[in-house]
Amino acid sequence: MTPELKARWVADLRDPNNKQGHNVLRKIDGPDDKPEYSYCCLGRLCIVAGAHFNEYSEEVDTDDGLDYRDYDNRPVRNGVNLADGDEENLSPAFMREIDLKPAQADTLIAMNDGSVNPDGTKNPPKDFPFIATWIEENL
Repeated sequence: MTPELKARWVADLRDPNNKQGHNVLRKIDGPDDKPEYSYCCLGRLCIVAGAHFNEYSEEVDTDDGLDYRDYDNRPVRNGVNLADGDEENLSPAFMREIDLKPAQADTLIAMNDGSVNPDGTKNPPKDFPFIATWIEENL
C-alpha cells in the first residue's frame, strides 16, 4: 500500500463524521427518502481509493446486456467493481492493486465486525480509531 493511500485511509477512519457499520462494505439504514450510510473499515478504504457506491436499482441495460443490479451497493471505480461479487469483501484484483494481503483483510474484517475464538468466546468489534492505529503499525 502506498504511504499516501495509507495516510488518507487512517485519517478517514479517525474522522468522527464517518459512521462505522458491520458485516458489509456499506450498510444502508433509514427510510428510502432519507437513507443513512455506515461503512466497514474496508468500505472506507474503497471510498478513499476513489470508489463510489451505486444505489439499488432495477435497471438492466439491454443495449449492452449488462445487468446493473450486479453493481448495487458495491464500490465502483472507473466502471470496475472493487468488491468480490458481494457486499462483504474486496476483489482479489483490488487487493493486489493496493498490496493488501488476504490475511490482512481478514484481520481487518475480524476487528471491524468482531470474531469468535475457537473456544467460543467472542471478540467484540473494534472502533475505527483502534483500527486506524493497527493499520499505522502493521501495514
